[in-house]
Amino acid sequence: MRARRTFQFDVIDEDQQTITLEGRLQDPFHHITVGLVLEKRGLRIVLATGSMDRVPYPLGCPRSLCALDRVKGLEIRPGFVRSLRSALSGELGCPYLVELTEGICRFALVVIKSDEARQIAATGDDERFALLRNEMGECAGHTLAKAHQLPDWLEREMKDKSRD
Repeated sequence: MRARRTFQFDVIDEDQQTITLEGRLQDPFHHITVGLVLEKRGLRIVLATGSMDRVPYPLGCPRSLCALDRVKGLEIRPGFVRSLRSALSGELGCPYLVELTEGICRFALVVIKSDEARQIAATGDDERFALLRNEMGECAGHTLAKAHQLPDWLEREMKDKSRD
């Protein structure tokens, strides 16, 4: 037996105030979509929608979409995943809705913080850059990098700009 599950995340920078997120999960049993709108300032979810076009139990599974109302107002900050799981889990919840929504939010955080990193790197403020890296969380890359070291993608961008 062989099966594939695919996640697709899109982050669209709509305007100065909000960012639109869309995530899709597809496998032989599921086709689930979640859409979120985030306030840039505070990273607060202001709108959450979803659809389930293919699910194992068409009369039951879509009922879990009502739980998306409970994620409105959540902020992407420490404790977010716990709050998200609490909002979307349980007897009338859906583990795939949790996984998909968490994934979209993680990806959005990377996109948003990477944009901030780009802006900070342009100013040469190493101290502020190090603080931003701490906000993004712990990982081997951040832990092993020197305090002022830029990620490879950003270093390449900065070199390209200096050539122009």
